[in-house]
Amino acid sequence: MNSKLLSLLITIITLPSLLYAQSKDLKEKAAWVDSVYKSLSLEEKIGQLFMVAAYSAGNNMNYNKVKNLAEEGKIGGVIYMQGNAEAQIQQTNELQSAYKVPFLIAMDAEWGLGMRLTGVKDYPKQMLLGATDNVEFMERLGFSIGKQLKNIGVHIDFAPVVDVNNNPENPIINFRSFGEDKNLVSRMGIAYMNGLHKAGILAVAKHFPGHGDVSVDSHHDTPVIPKTVEQLNNLEFYPFKQLMAKGLKAILTSHLSIPEIDNRNNRPATVSYPIITEHLKEKLQFKGLIFTDALNMKGITKHYSPGEVDLEAFLAGNDVLLFSENAPRGIQLIKKAYEEGRVSEERLALSVRKILALKYDNDLHNFKAINGTNATQKANEEVDAFLKEATALSATKWKGNTLNGAQRHHSVLHISINERNTNNITSYLREAFDKVDHISSSQANFHSRVQNLKADSYDFIIISIHSSMNYPGKNKTYGVPVRDINAIQNLIKQDNVYTGLLINPYLGNKFCNAKNAFILYENNEHTQKQYIDILLNHKTALGKSPVSICK
Repeated sequence: MNSKLLSLLITIITLPSLLYAQSKDLKEKAAWVDSVYKSLSLEEKIGQLFMVAAYSAGNNMNYNKVKNLAEEGKIGGVIYMQGNAEAQIQQTNELQSAYKVPFLIAMDAEWGLGMRLTGVKDYPKQMLLGATDNVEFMERLGFSIGKQLKNIGVHIDFAPVVDVNNNPENPIINFRSFGEDKNLVSRMGIAYMNGLHKAGILAVAKHFPGHGDVSVDSHHDTPVIPKTVEQLNNLEFYPFKQLMAKGLKAILTSHLSIPEIDNRNNRPATVSYPIITEHLKEKLQFKGLIFTDALNMKGITKHYSPGEVDLEAFLAGNDVLLFSENAPRGIQLIKKAYEEGRVSEERLALSVRKILALKYDNDLHNFKAINGTNATQKANEEVDAFLKEATALSATKWKGNTLNGAQRHHSVLHISINERNTNNITSYLREAFDKVDHISSSQANFHSRVQNLKADSYDFIIISIHSSMNYPGKNKTYGVPVRDINAIQNLIKQDNVYTGLLINPYLGNKFCNAKNAFILYENNEHTQKQYIDILLNHKTALGKSPVSICK
């Protein structure tokens, strides 16, 4: 029999049973959601809206506080912050087994569990990933992060960041974005989302309505986006709309003001009915789960007190109130608004039933304890391989040439700037050349030596600029001392000098005169090795900077 015909017959035969199974599952889900909802008191229903911060270990460890809120029916979920994998699993097992309604567990894990948990390595940041522009790789990496989260009992990842970073001095998004191009951000965001979803993790796109063009950190104050709706639709909203079209199920809102949509004083998006309900839910027709950004951030708390902000965020149209500073007060204020008719039963039920449905989808009605043995070790199993592959795909030749014609007898000077972690570059160079000298910016006489150095004293001079600081900082130099940057300005113009940025690509704006320059985006053993392999023509630079430098 023809294989296509056989396949068709199998489909026809199995389709009714598949449809029946799906229908049965939907009925069982609806019955469970309905049963749980009806079993809850009004305060317990409102409590389902709240997701509080949990620290599983360290100085901020607050498990007893979380347990007390859980016992009182005051929360529906937790967002785990700092701690370690083993402690988090132990606490999650206890929480999920001991209370009337199981809990949604979330994490802010943009670059995996390493973003929050001690002992777990970081996956690459989104700016580096944007330089790969490789959606197949991004989806695999998203799946790997998703498995990390799934293995320790997490259901929700507040990722991907789909803010278009079109402000080089952005103090809060910056390297967390895939870049400045809305199409790149969209396709990489879709790939990350798909990877998480394949692993059974709910991806939450953030930070609606778009946090890429700000110069104020919403952790400290309220940014304002003075753009028209047409401009917002064309840029800030664009990635969110693209992800919605591909199956986005959840969005996180931000504490920034858009006067064009809501011109009331002190109405950031989080507490703006025109932005959340009228625009996101009605005009953009988003039907998924809506989370607030953390309600302890000064971009919102400078305008509203704890508890009050929870009520205002719920009235605006959010479903989940994240990082509440005073959940009991928030519950009482929402209860009062319900009793006064400001919150309808229909509105409350809509959010709570969405939350309960997500709990059912994660099999929390049949919770099985998580095995925490060697959890940290397991979380690290795939990280190095992905770091190595990401580095190979992202490393960028920004300007000039590699070391064409290099021979072992050529003399080489390595100048390292701001190296605070282990630096292997000198060792890699000594494997290829017989004479390699090294000058470090940590040496007392560094500036005088470099400024008096003549480029023709060596056949090749290799500069590596390092930093673990991802944001511009006060001096806009990403943690690299201004004096160090100034010291090499004349040197980098020379034909035999090669500059490597193992750092945020925006620092390239300080090296516009460089003759030969390469961007590695991050500072680790893989990027250091890739830099030298590219210089020696052992590897090819495959990446492209996702942001403009030296416009």
